[in-house]
Amino acid sequence: MNKKNIALIFLGVVLLTTGTAYYLLVGRYDKIPPKIIFEKTDSEKKMSKEKITLYIPDENLAKLKVKEVEVDSGSGNEISMVFELLKSEMNYEFRYRGESGDKVEAPFLDEGVKLLNIYRDGEDIYLNFNYKFKENMKIPEQELLIVYSIVNSITQSSGYKRVKILVNNKEVDKLNFYRLSKFYEKNLEI
Repeated sequence: MNKKNIALIFLGVVLLTTGTAYYLLVGRYDKIPPKIIFEKTDSEKKMSKEKITLYIPDENLAKLKVKEVEVDSGSGNEISMVFELLKSEMNYEFRYRGESGDKVEAPFLDEGVKLLNIYRDGEDIYLNFNYKFKENMKIPEQELLIVYSIVNSITQSSGYKRVKILVNNKEVDKLNFYRLSKFYEKNLEI
């Protein structure tokens, strides 16, 4: 026998062996196995939550109290989410003395107040609210608590150190009672 015939016989044996092995392996699994979708366990679902610290006014409008809220991690823009959480926490009526001396009831933080834009500059953040933010402020205590509720909550939950509040894309010298032309930093004494 010459070398050519030996090579052809060897090639034939290899092809026959691999073909038979393939047929036996695949032939046993003639059905495609179903796709298995793994659902997250409860412990994994809990792990995908994060805690955010909010500073909200107490019942007497005397100071800010701390409230921990659990949210889904990675659920969008963190700053907007913090503001919306604050808005939902401050969705109640409060009483104050109007200019005429009568007791008046008004929303603490009006639903019409919107966060229009967010600008970031290093450790500073600019929050641009609509005109309702300025109109909403009725008494000094309310204004102070709302401003520091926003500032403390945002600086606590993010890497920002200072917050500047804008109204309709403009720096406002003051809302109704306090100056807004400066940057605000976290103040836990309020």
